[in-house]
Amino acid sequence: NIPDLMERVQRGEAAALARLEAEAIAGDLPSQLALAQILRDGRGVAADPERAYLWARKAAEQGSAPAQLAVGLMCEFGKGTTADPAAAASWYRKAADQGNAGAANSLGAAYLRGVGVPADAAQAVSWFQRAAEGGDAPGQFNLAMRYFNGEGVAADPAAARRWLEKSAAAVGEDATTR
Repeated sequence: NIPDLMERVQRGEAAALARLEAEAIAGDLPSQLALAQILRDGRGVAADPERAYLWARKAAEQGSAPAQLAVGLMCEFGKGTTADPAAAASWYRKAADQGNAGAANSLGAAYLRGVGVPADAAQAVSWFQRAAEGGDAPGQFNLAMRYFNGEGVAADPAAARRWLEKSAAAVGEDATTR
């Protein structure tokens, strides 16, 4: 049971860490994800971004959308690996194509800024739309701003307000007053 193992690792139980590592080495996807998270965050062990990246990458290569998003973030920000914006965008796309709304938002941001992909406001809007419809609050906010500014899409204050309100509701704050 992964949550139990993670809790035991956080309490410093070496046997739990050894079991989790053995299961990860055997190719168990949930164990790989858990080990990546423990090593990334230093939960019960010293943080080890390089090993965290390696385990996240193994899980991502098995097709895990959350791991693909994690690898994308690590590639974008150079955590545990060399910063590689093009690789980050590629991993974001893999996760977003599986319906991961956070990855769709990250890919939209890449297109908006032209980081790792050519700058393309219309593509950014397309990915922000997918993120927003998937319930991702930052994606909803980013889509609202595109409608507000008419960037990549025709300006539409009503749509901007609608998405801004959805974003605010999702995070439990009134983002419309910021």
